[in-house]
Amino acid sequence: MYNLQSGDEDKQAKELYRLDVVKRYRELENTWQSELQEIVLLASEICDVPIALLSIVDKDQQVFITKHGTDLTGTEREIAFCNQTILQNDILVVPDAEKDAFFSSNPLVKGEPHIRFYAGASLTTNEGFNIGSLCVIDSKPKELSERQARCLQALSKQAIHLMDLSLSLKVANQCMLDMEQSELKMRAILDSSESYQILVGKQMEILAFNKAADEFIKFALGRGYELGDSVLNYTTPTSISSVIAAYNRALAGERVYGERNLNYYPGIDTWWDVSYSPARNSNGEIMGVSFYATDITNRKRNEQKLLVQNDKLREISQIQSHQVRGPLTSILGILNLIKEDNYQASKEYLLLLEKAAMQMDENIRRIVGINRQAGNQ
Repeated sequence: MYNLQSGDEDKQAKELYRLDVVKRYRELENTWQSELQEIVLLASEICDVPIALLSIVDKDQQVFITKHGTDLTGTEREIAFCNQTILQNDILVVPDAEKDAFFSSNPLVKGEPHIRFYAGASLTTNEGFNIGSLCVIDSKPKELSERQARCLQALSKQAIHLMDLSLSLKVANQCMLDMEQSELKMRAILDSSESYQILVGKQMEILAFNKAADEFIKFALGRGYELGDSVLNYTTPTSISSVIAAYNRALAGERVYGERNLNYYPGIDTWWDVSYSPARNSNGEIMGVSFYATDITNRKRNEQKLLVQNDKLREISQIQSHQVRGPLTSILGILNLIKEDNYQASKEYLLLLEKAAMQMDENIRRIVGINRQAGNQ
């Protein structure tokens, strides 16, 4: 296991950051091989060596992302030549490893692949972290010319650019996927709502609408909403002016609420609870108006029915307090007189009783009629 020497907290912190960066790149290592293979082959040809490797140095291992001239897939980090390469920003060149005091006892020199010559250029990310190297190897001592050194550095930069491109594409694709999923979730929420929702742009053009709104307008006008059309093309003639006024207020930043009586169907009034709200983008800038409408026709009809019933109840109360109480008082008074005459009812008393009873019967019939009318509303 590779151990960074303790005592240098700054180096340890940088190594932790570097390993985080390495992790991001390693997640995509299987997507690079075909693109990077050409760079490895070119490095081998330019430097005239049998082995070329493109490696990433992880926590404990050196992993070969792509290679030419060897079957090795990686080595332990502590014996990797590239582990020394990533410690510097210049090319590391070892003309003869057997004569190099640092590398002469290295297992990769004593055993396979019997390294004698090594040259490596770091793969440096945009953040400045050296995550690996592009290196060339030979089993014979060799010198690297200035031209070969420049080409090796240029190829290492090209390699990291390709790796960065793949990483950027992954991030972009993930962002697009997140946006698509977010849009699907929002669409599901909008379409599950019974309210009619429309997003209108700054030119009153339709930008979006939910399922409920589209189904209603198809039923009402025989055609659905079309993106880009003016919302006024789907508005009743009598309400155009009020829609424009409310839209302009919302576009200026105000929220507008109200109940509207609209006649989308000939001969049938419909009531709507509507609102206009400013729609803002991610920067908080107003980019249009959100329109919400809920059909409250049934509620308004029930309210009207209650008003009629209340009027009838007041009328019944008035009849009871004035027109029923009078005949009832008369009947009670006549019965009291009959009682005083020892229950000997004269013809006059009986006629008065009959008259009061008929008045009372008429008033009761009126109350019953009013109740029937209220019930039929």
